Amino acid sequence: MLQKLLVPRISVAQAARRAQAVQSGRALFDDISTVEARSQIPSPVLPGSIVLVALALLVLSNPRGPVTLLLAGCVALAALVAAVLYTQRHRSSVITMILLVEMLSSSFLFPQGVNTTARYGLDFLFCAPLLPLLLRRGILRKGGFRLLTIYFAWCLFTVAYSLVPAYSLGRALSSMLLIASLAVLAFDVTDQDGVADLLRNYLVGCGIIVALVAFAALFLPHNITFSSIEMLDANGRPIPGTIDYASGGISRFVGIFTQPNELGALVIVTIGAALAYWKFASKRGRLLLAALIATAAAFGIAADSRSSMAASMLGVLAFLVWKYRWRGLLACAAVAAALVLAMAFTVGDLDSYVSRGNVASLTGRTDVWNYAMNQVKASPLLGYGYEVEGQIYQLKYFPLWWGPWDEGPRSSLHNDYLSHLVGVGVPATLFWLFIILRPWANLFRQKDDPWALKPIFLLIVLPLLILNCAESGAGDCHYSTGLLFMLCWALAERARLLRSEKTAQDNTSANTAPTLISAIAALDR
Repeated sequence: MLQKLLVPRISVAQAARRAQAVQSGRALFDDISTVEARSQIPSPVLPGSIVLVALALLVLSNPRGPVTLLLAGCVALAALVAAVLYTQRHRSSVITMILLVEMLSSSFLFPQGVNTTARYGLDFLFCAPLLPLLLRRGILRKGGFRLLTIYFAWCLFTVAYSLVPAYSLGRALSSMLLIASLAVLAFDVTDQDGVADLLRNYLVGCGIIVALVAFAALFLPHNITFSSIEMLDANGRPIPGTIDYASGGISRFVGIFTQPNELGALVIVTIGAALAYWKFASKRGRLLLAALIATAAAFGIAADSRSSMAASMLGVLAFLVWKYRWRGLLACAAVAAALVLAMAFTVGDLDSYVSRGNVASLTGRTDVWNYAMNQVKASPLLGYGYEVEGQIYQLKYFPLWWGPWDEGPRSSLHNDYLSHLVGVGVPATLFWLFIILRPWANLFRQKDDPWALKPIFLLIVLPLLILNCAESGAGDCHYSTGLLFMLCWALAERARLLRSEKTAQDNTSANTAPTLISAIAALDR
């Protein structure tokens, strides 16, 4: 009784407020104790900073030492793992990584002894996850992809009598792997947005490479970023006191690459892809595209890559004439006149600039082509093995035995059509041309173009077909030019197959309708 009188009576609401206050106090003391416990644990910021500073000092004191190589290896490995995981979640971004592998493997960033192995290994790493989809969807049994499979079966057969069998086998397997991956990416496309997505991802890779070239131009020494005007010996070293007639007496910009033509290939694919993607880009995106085109064009001029720049301009001319008819032709004539006047004022002696490097023989190309045609006549049906056209320079009838002609199968004929003739023979080359050109011929016979592929042909494919007359590369999916060339072909073939399927369905529906009407009429009787 006394206890009940001493304890004050409180309401339910008051009891709830008191309980909440007690819990708040306990939480406060718990937080204070937690902070005290945490304060006893040493912070990793200070020791981590000390370690980073020590590593930085080691790298600066010995930039080619083992610490630098270890750090570079760790960073490269982490970036590679992140890239593989990203491409597995975003399949269309595979084209970006393949482009980076194809371009960087031909730069001085990859040592000559490991660049080929690294290129094949990285291509397989990014492309292998797509191969099960290739088989699951039965892509190799459809249209031009089936014909291309037959063509590569012949390419593999040429390994048996190739001048360099190991090289032919490696190049054939590499081409098949890349084309199979592009086929999977093309079959993911169902509308114009899918085409734009692939072009955008390709341009991302172009932007990265252009940025690296710009960095090299600004910060690397001149003897690295510019080619030598002297002749090269069998080991690729300049011969003092000599002048290479192909250089025209000028040192050409190469950036991170080893040859000006490699930079020219980057220029033509960057300009073509950027112009083709222009209609899909936003206003801010078009500003970035304009800056990318201007930078790439400046690199092409500095590299003196006349073939790639001329091919790009012819593609733009064809597009303007196709798009705007006579107005486009007048605009091109005005731009051409302005360019001639600008060059006349800036260059000075325009005739000597244009005719430098023995233009009459296309800097020696015609002499090589005559020799190659004689070799084609000697073996017109079989050829000499897939992608080993440069090995014919080692035959006893070739007049030159030094310089760039002494690189074995890596030597170029500077003509992709002639390279196919020498490699796989005349019938296989004609078969390849039929496979490559058929979807584009079918496209221009159609009035509609729901995927906007006609501008892609005029701005990308046509310049690469022209470039193939003076360079090797835009053929069986090699390097940046071949990769974009075959990507556009895969998209065009995919669109052609869809049109054929739609036409077949419409014909089936048209044939079924009279049958149904006749059956209904028979029931009415």
